[in-house]
Amino acid sequence: IANDMDVEMVSVEGIEATDEELDARLTEMAEQYQLDVEKFKELAGDQATDAIKMDLAMEKAIKFIAENAKEA
Repeated sequence: IANDMDVEMVSVEGIEATDEELDARLTEMAEQYQLDVEKFKELAGDQATDAIKMDLAMEKAIKFIAENAKEA
């Protein structure tokens, strides 16, 4: 679940999904719907693709936080 802190971290740290990560996620999703990946991209549109890319960045931010958290 994303919150404002996660969104800010993605922006401040410059965390973003690579094209390869996006393609992998889109391929995975297309397979779930039994669609060709290009057809899936067409149906999803730019707005959904951008949202998926942001989700991937958020996942990376959360992983970054978890890996760099220090116990109190």
